[in-house]
Amino acid sequence: LLNGEFIHREAIRWGAQLASDRRTHQEKLRDMHESVTGHPPTTDRLETLLALLHQQAAVAGEAPPGATAWADVAHVLWNLNDFLFIYVSVSYVL
Repeated sequence: LLNGEFIHREAIRWGAQLASDRRTHQEKLRDMHESVTGHPPTTDRLETLLALLHQQAAVAGEAPPGATAWADVAHVLWNLNDFLFIYVSVSYVL
């Protein structure tokens, strides 16, 4: 499910939006994390996400990080336990 076509398309869509967003990487990552998990990231989590963003940008040959790197971060966030066991579980119960 979370590696399916729907999530893949949504990650690409969100990545394109974020790539054109003029806010700092940290601001965008904070907002992404909070929208997915319902809470702001810890300092360690934010640093990890920032490192992931730059790593994925290097893999994709993007400088600065572009849509592909941002989409990869979105996909990772949707696979966090914070999302899976809170939002998905609550949705299933309702």
